[in-house]
Amino acid sequence: MAYALKDHDIAHVHDAVFDATGENLSNEEICALVKLLPSSITSVAEEWTYSDTVVRDDIYRFVQDRHGARRVLQGVERSAETGS
Repeated sequence: MAYALKDHDIAHVHDAVFDATGENLSNEEICALVKLLPSSITSVAEEWTYSDTVVRDDIYRFVQDRHGARRVLQGVERSAETGS
């Protein structure tokens, strides 16, 4: 069963992304980003919630290492457009 994001989860992910990149993502963008997070992050989040410091730190590093959450999301859009 997939973990259903709650409003407070979205807020914690939003804050981690904003702190890492300054990007102010919409709730829809946050939900799309969470689907792209590696299982090493989401499995801990499902156990401890997205408010957990370790989870927020991992999300911070994930988006910072990829030069922004929107770049991660745009990479998915480009892959869909090219069929790869």
